[in-house]
Amino acid sequence: MPDFLINTENIYLKRGICELLIEIAIEENICTPFSLHEYSSDIISQTDVLFTEMETGEHYLCHPYFKKIPQQTPVFVFVPSDSCARVDRLPLCLRDACFISINADLRSINKQIANRLTALSKPVSGGAEKDSRRCLKCPRLTLTKSQLYIIDAIKTGMN
Repeated sequence: MPDFLINTENIYLKRGICELLIEIAIEENICTPFSLHEYSSDIISQTDVLFTEMETGEHYLCHPYFKKIPQQTPVFVFVPSDSCARVDRLPLCLRDACFISINADLRSINKQIANRLTALSKPVSGGAEKDSRRCLKCPRLTLTKSQLYIIDAIKTGMN
């Protein structure tokens, strides 16, 4: 029985995800029955599918709890804008995430989630890169030249 974790404060989005998952499970004959969980740091390492919501630009920041998620776990991130996320700027833990605009139509959201869930139910021949969600080589842990310049200016007392 797959475990779905929903990490959002928006009760309407949470309810919509639940109903959409039930609809997809009926249409595609996958992942039935399944259990839905509220976000908890204890349960995040045992989840099979994660749904979360982020504000504009928040997905470019480091989120340490994502490194606890198993590698094969699909991550769906609901964002407020339609603009595409630049993969080269994302933290390693979110490179494989599926970004869905909250303003997108229901049919496209349904299709994106159904495609990832059907791929999850099929056996995987090759594994992903080992430790690809570790923070050690993550580009978000290093500062750019301009960020270092600003930090140095603040340290010396310039405001």
